[in-house]
Amino acid sequence: MTAPLTLDFVLNENYLVGRILDPEWKGHDDTIDYLREQAIEMSPTATKQLLEAYRIRFSTAHLSPFDASQQIVLLTEKTRSLLAELKGTPEHKEILEQTHAYKTRVEQEWLDNLDASLPFMQELTGLPLDGRYAVLVAHPSINFGEYLGARIITMGWSAEFANEDTVTLWHEILHDDDILVGGKNDEVGHSLIEISADNALRVHLNGEDYQPLHGEICRRGLRNKIFKNDWSGYLNSENKNIRKFKEEMQQKYGRI
Repeated sequence: MTAPLTLDFVLNENYLVGRILDPEWKGHDDTIDYLREQAIEMSPTATKQLLEAYRIRFSTAHLSPFDASQQIVLLTEKTRSLLAELKGTPEHKEILEQTHAYKTRVEQEWLDNLDASLPFMQELTGLPLDGRYAVLVAHPSINFGEYLGARIITMGWSAEFANEDTVTLWHEILHDDDILVGGKNDEVGHSLIEISADNALRVHLNGEDYQPLHGEICRRGLRNKIFKNDWSGYLNSENKNIRKFKEEMQQKYGRI
């Protein structure tokens, strides 16, 4: 099929270094831990500046991920030197190789599942789900996915069940403000994303059971209420529209 939805998978080496050095990453990898220690030993000040430039550059998502030169503009001479030195280490080369392999895996899984996932999600949401997104790929051990805005997704994920990369990508696509979620505190929107991607799509692709529901523990209460009391009614509706359903759930449960 000719898909109206396109994902461009990007391995930006400057972004990868910044993400690796970020102390907020959730995963664990001995090689990454060692590289971070090396960076601090080389220059604590330059490491801090490099992290600040990385966060400005990518967390605000105001520049194209395809133009790595734009990130370099934000760096001082010391941080450029540190960046080059880190890229030359055996540890970085190992991490880069592993990330390339991860990128290949995720991209292939996405393409393999597109004919099954796209029509399903279009029917489930009642939305066209078209356009183009950039996916900034990081090392899989970091274990995170995030929608940065401006149709930019970033993820590094160690899959624990079949087709989890596809599920994670759809989860982040649904975070697009033009589709469903209007902000990080959008509790109803997040709950619907977990029901739609983490669960309905997972069941569709893998033939698994809904229970136990997948998703973040912090959203379990509202998500479970919507799934138990309202989701089957939505699925049986003739003209599905996930945005209208979200408005109904906001009114019913008194939450944004």
